[in-house]
Amino acid sequence: VVIQQASFSASSSPLPVVSSIVNNASYVGVISPGSLFTIFASNLASSTATFSAPFPTSYEGTTVSIDINNTPCPLLFVSPGQINAQAPMNTPIGSSVQLDIFVNGLFSPGFVTVVPASPGIFMLSDGEDHAIVQHSNGSLVTASSPAQAGEPVVFYGTGIGPTLPALATNQKAGRQPNLSIATSPVVIKIN
Repeated sequence: VVIQQASFSASSSPLPVVSSIVNNASYVGVISPGSLFTIFASNLASSTATFSAPFPTSYEGTTVSIDINNTPCPLLFVSPGQINAQAPMNTPIGSSVQLDIFVNGLFSPGFVTVVPASPGIFMLSDGEDHAIVQHSNGSLVTASSPAQAGEPVVFYGTGIGPTLPALATNQKAGRQPNLSIATSPVVIKIN
């Protein structure tokens, strides 16, 4: 009988430690297929990067995937303490889904509830809890430039659920006249 000792080398990177996974716009702890989400953790990357579409699925050894189907998540932003990513369209709906977070070969799981729709509206970081709303000319709706009754306005969100036509993972939403429309009823309330 020959006995060999296994040798292990210590990684120079510390293990990522997940504190929360939330909807990228509402910061509520549920996501939906195709929605944008945020992972708050430590030791996620050694540098910070923001990406444009089509989004990469890895950055300097950092990847995120859905455990049940091993589908990689497109990355929008990566930093040592935060990752913004898109849930793949085939993310299974269920009470708790595991995300696999790999940083330089080190694995850390994260868990999040996945529901059919998890709407969230993106807000200005002005401390006033104002949604990012634009006039049809692209200028911001503000107290000094308010929207008028009956005026069409644009706001930005994520997690509206299935659309028609359906969007693929890592596909930008269309613009007029090629908009994808939510298949579930949508109600928007102001104040």
